[in-house]
Amino acid sequence: MGDYRTAQQGRTSGSPTIRVLVTGFGPFGEHSVNASWEAVRHLTVLDDLKDVVDLFVEEIPVKYHEVSTVVPDLWKKYQPHLVIHCGVSGLLQASCHVGML
Repeated sequence: MGDYRTAQQGRTSGSPTIRVLVTGFGPFGEHSVNASWEAVRHLTVLDDLKDVVDLFVEEIPVKYHEVSTVVPDLWKKYQPHLVIHCGVSGLLQASCHVGML
């Protein structure tokens, strides 16, 4: 699991800060690369929003028993305003679930 925090420390006082958590899944089965993680990990280069958004990008292991503890722990750790969980399914090519607090 990786934490790719992109927020800048040199923000001006009083700047609005929105915490955004985006997750993708790691490899599984015969898939050595998970498309959800490949898409999500590239978000760390978005410098245009760094003054208003704290972006946290995490890779979640594909282990069902871990997801039920890892995801709530990430929500507690980052206390995000917006959460986007991305994954890959055999039924749907890709899916993202967005949650706002």
